[in-house]
Amino acid sequence: MNFQSIILEYGVYLLICLVYLIIVIMALVTKVFPPKSINSIYGYRTGITMKNQDNWDYGQQIAPGTMIQVFTYGFMVALVTCFFLNYLKLYTLIGPLMLIILIMTSIGLIIKLENQMSAFEKSKKSNK
Repeated sequence: MNFQSIILEYGVYLLICLVYLIIVIMALVTKVFPPKSINSIYGYRTGITMKNQDNWDYGQQIAPGTMIQVFTYGFMVALVTCFFLNYLKLYTLIGPLMLIILIMTSIGLIIKLENQMSAFEKSKKSNK
């Protein structure tokens, strides 16, 4: 099997795996080189995190680790799903289900981070 046939046969799977890898690498870079001040280019940017510097600092502190954790678990679930569907010979379902898992992982990440940010905001208000 040559390189071109591998790409043609497994292109969707490789692409989705590449997306997971890129997201984890971006999270690692953000963890090592966190943005210092609020900006619209780099870092975990939402309405809550960009509200003030305290929120920004907290968001940049929690986001990379949470991203790495959530997307690593999502990648594992996608791989297990891929192998399971391959074993059952349900090849046409592998690509769509891997994509659905990627989308669900992204939604889960946003929900988890926004809940943490909301809890941080509430704790700041109760401490005043």
